[in-house]
Amino acid sequence: MPIARLLGPHGLRGEIKATMLANYPGVFETGKEFFLFHSKKRSHLRCTLDAFHRRGDRMILRFRNYDHIDLAKELEGYEVYLDLCDLPLLKAGEYYFFQLLGASVYDEQGQRLGVVEDVIETGSADVLSIRKPFSGPGDPPKDSELLVPMAKDFHKSGLRPG
Repeated sequence: MPIARLLGPHGLRGEIKATMLANYPGVFETGKEFFLFHSKKRSHLRCTLDAFHRRGDRMILRFRNYDHIDLAKELEGYEVYLDLCDLPLLKAGEYYFFQLLGASVYDEQGQRLGVVEDVIETGSADVLSIRKPFSGPGDPPKDSELLVPMAKDFHKSGLRPG
């Protein structure tokens, strides 16, 4: 899962605006290496962070060897990824969204309800969007969505990998 998306240059010295896609901005550290991927260009880069700061709800980043506006323009549209081993440790009951995506969900009788397709952030509790597959007569004519809040009252045990 990407942690940020690079939007476009900020100034003339290679800084680039980024929008956060994860709620742990503490992973941005000077000297840390990040993986960048551009889905349309199918391009991968490894870049070392030289400088960063917050500007409102955005981050301003500068990567080593990208010290000019023209070089920063080349990074526009890339998504920023972090090596899994560099993610902050979680407390009991916490999870990263990528850990839930693709997991199978079962009811109390052990019947498979479907697969987690998305995690929707709400104010009080995250909500799992579970894709329930079409399985024949009596079912909806196409895949249907089941929304389940990630509140203790709605789930009994953990999710099983899909």
